[in-house]
Amino acid sequence: LHPRWRAIRLRTIFPGHAFASAEAGVEMAVIAAVANSIRIPLWRLFGGASNTVTTDITGRFKKKPDITIPIVTRNEAAQLAAKYQGQGFQTLKLKVGKNLNSDIEVLKAIRRLLIYLGCK
Repeated sequence: LHPRWRAIRLRTIFPGHAFASAEAGVEMAVIAAVANSIRIPLWRLFGGASNTVTTDITGRFKKKPDITIPIVTRNEAAQLAAKYQGQGFQTLKLKVGKNLNSDIEVLKAIRRLLIYLGCK
């Protein structure tokens, strides 16, 4: 079945955003089954170079790799971004999903602040 037709067919079974998670779950299960049948790990099927991800929640490494900014106002998010950047975090992750426009405004505020601070 051509991917376009598969997507259309799934959307007739799972219409609208209410079933987006179910649709994604079914699609991922099918992809995992195909990868398993041809004996290729998913990470390699998707072009990954490694089957591991390094995180440092214990602080063992000198550089702090990442930290998550929760869903807060744009000003609070920008303040947290500045604080975390000052603490040496290399990557900021941002929780999103409640309101698209708010998410965009928070992202813009963080970006403006970090550019002002000279971050890449």
